Amino acid sequence: MILLNNAVSSIIENTHDHGHDHNHVHGGVQGIINYLAFDVFKLDDHSKMIEFITTIIGDFLQIILMLFIVISLISYFQTFSVFRNTIDKIKNNNSIFGVIPLMIIGLFSSTCMCTALPIFIGLISVKIPLYLSMSFLISGALINLTTIGILIATTSLEFTIIYIIVSIFIIFTTSIILKFINIQHTINVSDIKHTNIKIYNDNKSRLLFIKSNLKHSFKISIIYIILGVLLSGIIKVFIDLSFMTEINNNSFLFILMSSLAGLVVHMEIASLSPIIRTMYELGINYSIIISFIISTVFFSIPSLIILKKYIKIKYQLYIWSVIFILILLSGIIVSNIT
Repeated sequence: MILLNNAVSSIIENTHDHGHDHNHVHGGVQGIINYLAFDVFKLDDHSKMIEFITTIIGDFLQIILMLFIVISLISYFQTFSVFRNTIDKIKNNNSIFGVIPLMIIGLFSSTCMCTALPIFIGLISVKIPLYLSMSFLISGALINLTTIGILIATTSLEFTIIYIIVSIFIIFTTSIILKFINIQHTINVSDIKHTNIKIYNDNKSRLLFIKSNLKHSFKISIIYIILGVLLSGIIKVFIDLSFMTEINNNSFLFILMSSLAGLVVHMEIASLSPIIRTMYELGINYSIIISFIISTVFFSIPSLIILKKYIKIKYQLYIWSVIFILILLSGIIVSNIT
């Protein structure tokens, strides 16, 4: 993934310093955009609007290329995963250590909650305890392989490792708390149909799966990617960045605001990638970025409604409250060590 990050960066180089002489050679697609704008069309390289346009075009192409590569690679790896034997072993060994294999299964989940929810429902239908089944759902939302790949490509290996550690902490702690408060009896599984996990045995079926994942990911995220690129372009070009010091000096307030973000809007990681990259490049504290990502990719009003048939909303909100508090706690800890 580090090589991927370097490769994408070399293909599309973010060169936004338009105040310098444009006779020198720029690299990659951003260089082509700058050449056309400033050397061919002789546009005013001191114009903020021109800088904004070249910035958002370059950022958009970089994000699209990065997502295409990451989603394609991770989708290919996902086709080799078979979980049936693992699930059977967990059923026969009901212990807190069952969190580990289910968390690993979550690694191979799709970034979209709409595909993880049927598997989660299938897990509780075969009598996998709720506290273990939730470890899959949280893992699938927070640390699936696509998310990890995108974070490495848009931020850094250091940031991604800290994010994974925080996510694992939330997964384990949530599972332990749910085991002790025991709301297993509130689950209604009488009408659940078993979910079969698909197995891909040949390259043709794997390529079709990759194509389907790409189509689905871009279909649901393209508008948000465009909006994210526009927002990041506005921040980079038109806004005085001196306010960044104020944000990092009041980290708890912004950790709280970031943690509340998911209660307002749910987005998958591909849609968030332009915003994440901009926050990282601006030097916003890791704690704020991590709280924002976890809250936005996990909390989902539609999933709350889908699951109410099997788990009453009141009990789902108990789980949400636990995770929300853990996000805040994790943010405070990360803020103090980074």
